[in-house]
Amino acid sequence: MNLIKMLGENPDELRKEYESVVNILKRCGLSEYEARAYMGLVILGFGTPQRVAEVTKIPRTSAYKSLTLLEEKGFVTASPGKPKIFHPEDPLAKGDEIAEDIREAFRKLSLVSGMLSEKGVPQLIYTIVGREKVMEKIGEMLDSSTVRFLISTPAIRDIRKTYGKKFADARKRGVTVTIITAPSVKLPDHSESYRVTELLATDIVSDGRRALIASPDLSACGYSDNESLVGHLESFLKLLTSKMLNVPRQPN
Repeated sequence: MNLIKMLGENPDELRKEYESVVNILKRCGLSEYEARAYMGLVILGFGTPQRVAEVTKIPRTSAYKSLTLLEEKGFVTASPGKPKIFHPEDPLAKGDEIAEDIREAFRKLSLVSGMLSEKGVPQLIYTIVGREKVMEKIGEMLDSSTVRFLISTPAIRDIRKTYGKKFADARKRGVTVTIITAPSVKLPDHSESYRVTELLATDIVSDGRRALIASPDLSACGYSDNESLVGHLESFLKLLTSKMLNVPRQPN
């Protein structure tokens, strides 16, 4: 029995609502399977990967992987034992956290805009659309770094898989690599790391001269080499680090 049938009457209306919520969760950075798995857990209250797979109609192996990724992203918790029992985080509390992250991101944009307007500096921000192009720009910034490379992202898994060698080459050049990302995610060797449970956007600053802010799925980003803007973003990230993050782990 799937979730729509479990909820009872008006299946067409429920299906529309279900798809609407899934699409909203995807806009918050979840994959299709992750969104469906989280919604399934919310409706069930708790469940094993097998049970979630049964009611959401996603492959069992994908259900387990999706639930594990949801745990890393702070959407669910898992009880010890076999099989694992997953419990969803409270949707309202989780929604408030995500909303605050979004408000914080737009506060950053507002502060940058105000600063440039006051100084009469041209707003040199370039928009890049398309995941492949955004990833290419991230690779370029990593290659061109000579002193420091700071990245705050929920997508470090994909970035590391694509640019593991570039991270290693940067370290060989003496670049200080600092990564802010979720707990329990493997990082490039010899990088300083800060671990947090909630990250929405991808922010990157290279050598205090270049900056990039990307959407959660890396499908679009804003890029700038305006040093006033870049310095402001770097200072803002350092301030957030000092206030919100754990003590950084030494190079791993």
